[in-house]
Amino acid sequence: MTELDLFDRQLADALRAYAGEAPTIQDPAAFATAIARENPRRARWLSMPAHPVARRLTWITIAVALLLASLLLLAGAGAFRVEPPLPMPEELFGDHSATVQAAGERVPGGVYTLDLNDASLLHGPGGEPLQWAGAARAVTPTPTGGLELTVRAPWPCGDAQYAFRLTGDDPEPSAGPSASGGNPTPDPALSALQRLDQGEPFRLVPVSDSCRDRFQILTSGPWDRPTVELASGETYEATDFTEPLVFGLPGNRPELRLFMRTSRKGRLGIGSGAEGRIILLDDVEVGADPCRPDRGRLADIPATPAAVDAWLRSSTGLKVGVPQPIQVDGRSGLLLPVEQLDCPGESAPLDSIIFPIGSRIYAIPTGDDLIVVSAWSYGMQDFETFTDDLVRSIHFK
Repeated sequence: MTELDLFDRQLADALRAYAGEAPTIQDPAAFATAIARENPRRARWLSMPAHPVARRLTWITIAVALLLASLLLLAGAGAFRVEPPLPMPEELFGDHSATVQAAGERVPGGVYTLDLNDASLLHGPGGEPLQWAGAARAVTPTPTGGLELTVRAPWPCGDAQYAFRLTGDDPEPSAGPSASGGNPTPDPALSALQRLDQGEPFRLVPVSDSCRDRFQILTSGPWDRPTVELASGETYEATDFTEPLVFGLPGNRPELRLFMRTSRKGRLGIGSGAEGRIILLDDVEVGADPCRPDRGRLADIPATPAAVDAWLRSSTGLKVGVPQPIQVDGRSGLLLPVEQLDCPGESAPLDSIIFPIGSRIYAIPTGDDLIVVSAWSYGMQDFETFTDDLVRSIHFK
């Protein structure tokens, strides 16, 4: 027999002896009562539930403890974790506006702003954020080729779902894009996002929304990108651009009627169809060959003025003139005169070319990035001087 076996036998004998000497408990409740009487603190705990009020307090305490435990378990499992919004399509970047009729204390009449990328989906006529209306959670495609907007909002408004209806899909479209007084006939070759990219307004059709005030605002469309008419000699903020900036419109051409509008993320337009266009570009995908975007892509515009110069010169479809230095906001950029030899230009669909080739291209450092300004004229007098002065006036915020 080993020492371990001997220890086991001795332990078993000792336990049997202890069990034989211990008293047999015939009534466990009476035994517990006797112990409580010998210990006053335990007796008070034992007697407290005998009182109705005390019993009620005891059950409330137990319920609260269980509730707290459940909440802790749910929090640990992520049940209360706020889901971040999904990335919004670049075609819906920036503000859209609509005129809303007065409909109660929370909905005064005026022009409202809708921004899918902001912490508040809606802003009131005075620019105040309407936090009660919530924020955009996602824009998702539907099986029929449409788009739906999911809104997340706190109580009492709660969540909502809306479908996008582009104005060209309204029940009574016009006979054609050039017809007056109607809606533009949609191009069947373009998707909903491509049409939004081209600036087509849209309405929001409720799928589910129990918040009457939010419903009143969102269904008051059409929602369109705001267009700002520019006045000669005035200064303007382009805060909707991905690289916020301030610029001044040259004051020597008071007769010019020009406008400013953001068309998509990283693209700001200044000009008119009668005079010319100045397009500011930032953080956009471009073709490896700027004239042949179908032959490979670059994730972004080249990062320095010299790299932009080399990129444009690499295309056989362009003739790039002698680069000229230009100072913008205390930094040295380049002005590049460009002539198109064999380049799609504006005739290419927007989904195949994001970078419009103008006759004057400016590569402007911002401090930690670079923007490109592409400008071309439809016959504007003193076009070169006008665009040079406008670009020199840029100040980054």
